[in-house]
Amino acid sequence: ALNALGFVEILTYSLQNTGEVPLLNSLAADKGFLRANLSDDMKRALKTNESHAGYYGEYDTVKIFEIGNIFKTDGEYTHVCIGVHPLAMKKRSERANALLLLAKDAVEKALGNVHVDHRMDENTLEFPLTAPVIKDAPTASA
Repeated sequence: ALNALGFVEILTYSLQNTGEVPLLNSLAADKGFLRANLSDDMKRALKTNESHAGYYGEYDTVKIFEIGNIFKTDGEYTHVCIGVHPLAMKKRSERANALLLLAKDAVEKALGNVHVDHRMDENTLEFPLTAPVIKDAPTASA
């Protein structure tokens, strides 16, 4: 669903310098935790891709997503994070929010008309693919 809207999948590291779940035997000082969300790395990837956007051709918006695991003190969860960064300055925030909601709607439809409980922040939208996904309530027939 997201590829059809022009989004490109990325993959970021699960090991971070902060988080809720520490590693017992970290091999690097700056990688002592498992990530608690996908959106922190998504924001960094948006900035990196913005600076390289000229190499990708005639794009007016950086559109990327990641499906990956996050780690909380109560367990491991699979999340989706979508990021957009319009390159033109005019109405950048409004365009980003509109594209994020369009992408969320496409994912909900692809999952079988479900509603996803999401969090939007700084050109990113993140939601779980596990328990918080709620099916639409059945409608009464007339």
